[in-house]
Amino acid sequence: MIDKLKAMVGNLEADYFDIRYESKRVDRLLLSKSEIRECGSNREDGFVLRVLTNGSLASVSFTKPEQAGLAIRKALENAKAMALLRKCL
Repeated sequence: MIDKLKAMVGNLEADYFDIRYESKRVDRLLLSKSEIRECGSNREDGFVLRVLTNGSLASVSFTKPEQAGLAIRKALENAKAMALLRKCL
């Protein structure tokens, strides 16, 4: 997984960035008195990218590795926009 994460952000230029992969599983059991009403399991996973540029931090989440390029562009765009806004205030 480390190599996959490195490949996703290989050419990212920012003052700082980090990327992580998160995975979680949720099991659910709904009881009514002694009767099982509902049971199930759900697995969720995805990536979180944080970028610091020009003194502003932006965070983007995405679910598929092929979305990394778009996530990087959006994170950089958001951080730069927030930096410009900060200068105006």
